[in-house]
Amino acid sequence: MLLRRGSIRVDLVTADGHSLLLYRVGPGGSCALSVACLFSDEPHSAEGVVEAAAEGALLIPAAFRRLVDEDAGFRARVLEAFGARLADVIRRIEELSFRPVDAWLAALLLRRGPELPATHDAIAAEIGSAREVVSRRLGVLARAGHVALARGVVRVLDRAALARIAASP
Repeated sequence: MLLRRGSIRVDLVTADGHSLLLYRVGPGGSCALSVACLFSDEPHSAEGVVEAAAEGALLIPAAFRRLVDEDAGFRARVLEAFGARLADVIRRIEELSFRPVDAWLAALLLRRGPELPATHDAIAAEIGSAREVVSRRLGVLARAGHVALARGVVRVLDRAALARIAASP
């Protein structure tokens, strides 16, 4: 699918139901996992969640393969987008593996604040952690006066403190 408008969140979903944000697809973008599946005929365990009303063009596998075989421009665009998305996913894996949860959480709050309408579960999926860990860390941030918590909303109160936490190695 080539997205014309809207936003789709692509999550990796585990057998036990946990999810992890891999990337978002915006206008002009396509899903790298779908492309990989078209090339390999293998299924994947990810799901797309529409975050903003989406519209796009959907190619059936036979049409995709024909265009890749016959249209050098199409093939080049597909491979370039696929390579860029793969590099993004590898960068995300590296960051998730080596950056503390507190730094991820603070960076997310700074990027999406000053008010983030999201559940602890949604935040956990975005930063690659468990809901319980996110809830504990948000509680610590709230007790320190860096954020205020309400049902389904996290409000940033001290951007400077969160910036220091986000910059920690």
